[in-house]
Amino acid sequence: MFNRDPSLNNEEQLMRMSHVIRHRGPDESDFIVRDSFCAAFRRLSIIDLDHGSQPYTSPDGRFTAVFNGEIYNYRDLRAPLQEEGIEFFTNSEIEVIVAL
Repeated sequence: MFNRDPSLNNEEQLMRMSHVIRHRGPDESDFIVRDSFCAAFRRLSIIDLDHGSQPYTSPDGRFTAVFNGEIYNYRDLRAPLQEEGIEFFTNSEIEVIVAL
């Protein structure tokens, strides 16, 4: 959710919304609340079972993202980024997406 009024980014409301989609991701749930942005995520663990948690925030804190899907060629996309010197801390697709 995006709101210009930070008081509308309510954790309780976000958790109620997340609860509605709990069947989509029984393995993990988490959320993030910022001044004008909040997001919740339900995870069905398929790739990077131990370190693929979301919402994902880039190491510099500039970007936060949630992703539901599968990028089949994420390893191919990751390789040139590593050659450019980008360091990855997980084996998850979301980290590659944010680095792009």
